[in-house]
Amino acid sequence: MKTLTLYECEICGNTYPDLSSAIKCEARGHAPQYPVGTIFGDNTKDTLYEHIVFAVRSNRADRHLNWRTHWVCRDMPDVGDGLGDDFCGDEINPLAEYQANIDQDMPAFKRLVAWLKSQGITPRIWNGSEAVLLEEGENQCPE
Repeated sequence: MKTLTLYECEICGNTYPDLSSAIKCEARGHAPQYPVGTIFGDNTKDTLYEHIVFAVRSNRADRHLNWRTHWVCRDMPDVGDGLGDDFCGDEINPLAEYQANIDQDMPAFKRLVAWLKSQGITPRIWNGSEAVLLEEGENQCPE
């Protein structure tokens, strides 16, 4: 008979034959959660999302992943906004630094802020590392 030793990540339950892999998995930590109404996007010229801004609609943390849904406002012909029950998809990746490239002068951004406020949701803005109140983040995003 052979004895096997496995190491288990206490967050997700995955098992590994070596301690270093289990430590690496656990080091990923629990899924980050973002305040509802956190605005993010990448309005860098000539990027896919140049004319689009998103806001966190919901979080569903599950071990290392956060299954977030988003609202969206778009400044694109023939493409509407996704607000209220009409939201725009979901994702599991943590927000990244580049998603703080938000043009606060674009009409889509202003519509999204106005809509959030009309719903009693405090608008926050992703600054590349955390969600801050909109007033704190104003004029601090890259152009």
